[in-house]
Amino acid sequence: MSSLALVLNKKGLKVQGSDVDKELFTQIILEQESIKILSFNINNIQKDMIVIVGNYFQDKHIEIERAQELGCKV
Repeated sequence: MSSLALVLNKKGLKVQGSDVDKELFTQIILEQESIKILSFNINNIQKDMIVIVGNYFQDKHIEIERAQELGCKV
């Protein structure tokens, strides 16, 4: 996911990510590119976002449910 975030960021799209509350090695380069990494929270998801979900997460994840409630593209 971090590679995809970097590519989309380089194309000029606004990118942010959510993850567990633990600093991971992939986070360093994302932060160097000013890509925000947030703790999981339904307030991270806003209407009109396009939400890209890693295959690790189930449809019952709080951010996925929020995206679906708001009618975001998931």
